[in-house]
Amino acid sequence: MAHMAYDEDLLENGFFRALTGRQRRLYARAQAQRLVVCVPRAASTDAARLRAEDFEAHVLVPTADPAVFLTVSGKV
Repeated sequence: MAHMAYDEDLLENGFFRALTGRQRRLYARAQAQRLVVCVPRAASTDAARLRAEDFEAHVLVPTADPAVFLTVSGKV
């Protein structure tokens, strides 16, 4: 049986690889501030076409209300 990559393996996910490669500052900020990074399924994004805004929309910053997060780009 051929080995099939698990769809949600971060090492295989184009979005996550692009975040840690092309968006190193944002990824370092997320690590340092312990922010939440929402990684979309591999098949739902085209890593080559992602813009900075796409990555910023997937990094969540907690607020004073534990039920509310803001994206790095400021959206609820």
